[in-house]
Amino acid sequence: MVRASVPPLARPHVVKAEQALKRGDIPLSLTHVDAALNSAQFSDDDTRQLYGDLLKFSRRTKSRRRGAEELLAHCAVTPDAPLAHLAVSGHAHAGDAAGGVRLLAGLVSRGCAPSAGSFDVLIQSAGRKRDLGGAVAAYSLMRRSRVAPTAFTLNSLLAARARAAPLPSVIS
Repeated sequence: MVRASVPPLARPHVVKAEQALKRGDIPLSLTHVDAALNSAQFSDDDTRQLYGDLLKFSRRTKSRRRGAEELLAHCAVTPDAPLAHLAVSGHAHAGDAAGGVRLLAGLVSRGCAPSAGSFDVLIQSAGRKRDLGGAVAAYSLMRRSRVAPTAFTLNSLLAARARAAPLPSVIS
């Protein structure tokens, strides 16, 4: 699964990092990521791309949420919006909106500017679980992060409210 643009000196380390992720051995994977980054010259964008590739790979493993959080915590550069979305979507797909909100809050404190889509997927996930508190927490973090809500955001928030408790009937 190694990208063609990975420098040849770093390629064996990236392959070993993927193999360690597949086994669920995240500390060993991070050791190989360090070795890859130290063995070749990586720009910040290349580093983000490497972590993004590993996050995509880790999504297919059993410990994907824990792996995503540890990979991002270990990331030497400030994660960008696509990297944040990859990590948050693992929480959303598992129905863990609270974990996704905690992860996004940590990324925002590191200077990451997540996209509206990252918040949308958490709000929608919380709504599916009838977790109005999780949906509101994601929306509140979105507003504190100065990310503008989209029509999809507001529709997801309304749907979460509707699923959490029946709305009163206005037609008699």
